[in-house]
Amino acid sequence: MPVILRPEIASLVPYRQGRPAAADAFKLSSNENPFAPHPAVLEAISAASVNRYPDGAAVALRERLAERLGVAIDEVHVGSGSVAILQQLISAAAGAGDEVLYAWRSFEAYPGLVTVSGATSVTVPVLADGRHDLDAMAAAVTDRTRVVIVCTPNNPTSAIVTAGEFEAFMAKVPETVLVLLDEAYREFVTGPRPG
Repeated sequence: MPVILRPEIASLVPYRQGRPAAADAFKLSSNENPFAPHPAVLEAISAASVNRYPDGAAVALRERLAERLGVAIDEVHVGSGSVAILQQLISAAAGAGDEVLYAWRSFEAYPGLVTVSGATSVTVPVLADGRHDLDAMAAAVTDRTRVVIVCTPNNPTSAIVTAGEFEAFMAKVPETVLVLLDEAYREFVTGPRPG
């Protein structure tokens, strides 16, 4: 007899990775890099104690990031990638009866992350040019909204949210709502920086 799962988990459509790239190509959609690792990275890896259990709190990394960003170490959170961090934050803030709001079409992982948390997805269609409709998103916030995700550049439309647009949006969202600015593809922005 199979293990009984929560119905919303059992009904999730499995994530399907895109087709493999040709031998002479690479997949930006899978964050593949066409270049070999930098020699300094390879040197650091070879000098690391990979036979020791890592620091689960990533103190050394968080200290360096905090110093670089000019924030306290307690304001730095690290994870095994953007999806892992999104999952942790969504699960920490939203559960059954709560709502997580995001633009759609956007990153394919959002619906699944919300479902796993037990919360309900609330989507706002992107504009005709693929940008977030931030006014409609702000208007869609309810007393059940616990998390709002803003993806810039938006995956898959590539449209960005500028710093000014984001600041104006934040002024409309209650301080009790966790707003996640997902900038996983920030390095690909060629226009004005989102902030």
